[in-house]
Amino acid sequence: MELKIDKDIFKDYPIEFKEVNPEDFTTKIDKYGKTIKSDEFVIDNNGAKIIIEPNNKGYINDALQKEIQLKVKNTVVINAAVGQGKSYSIINTISRFIEDRNTSENEYLIIVASPFTSLVKQYFDDINYVENCSGSVFNYNTLKEDDFSFLYKPIHVMTVNCLLENPGESSFLSSELKRNYITKLINYCKENGTKVVFVFDEIHDSYHNFKQEFIYNLWKWEVTVRATTF
Repeated sequence: MELKIDKDIFKDYPIEFKEVNPEDFTTKIDKYGKTIKSDEFVIDNNGAKIIIEPNNKGYINDALQKEIQLKVKNTVVINAAVGQGKSYSIINTISRFIEDRNTSENEYLIIVASPFTSLVKQYFDDINYVENCSGSVFNYNTLKEDDFSFLYKPIHVMTVNCLLENPGESSFLSSELKRNYITKLINYCKENGTKVVFVFDEIHDSYHNFKQEFIYNLWKWEVTVRATTF
């Protein structure tokens, strides 16, 4: 049986292409609309983008892991196509942090922030399936009053809304339970010298959260954080 596809089915269908480049962070627009240099950010690799190549099956994990240095405090932005194993790479990176935590004196709190609650459950299940991460993952949807056992879980999966204390359109404030949860995590990290790793997944679907009214909530983590963005 031959499947026939209408050639015009995708005509005028919008294709959205996103690319991240070093100059996005080394230049800015002045008040006259002119592009000028900015020294607000220091770009590693002499200011050049690192190009990685997928393996012969089209996956990026092997090449990516060679470029991620666990003990370097920085921000890594991964720009990869659909189907190249981004989620698998995220989980492998998290597993590396947990392995380092288990074999050294380094303490880590790893926060995986997703734009969708459906991805929260998926990440919780997938990370929990990894041998050295099993039993170490907390799903913020299971929060309970007066239960602080989450403080002893090194991996936390939540939405970006929860992390930035964005209540959404239906509420004025994030719930007290969630606010207390974030505050207790921050205080625990400060008191114990715990390093925090942020993994922002699918950040293009959650960038609207990074508004002035919410972004200051990230400053609360300032003394503890290193960030990775996927």
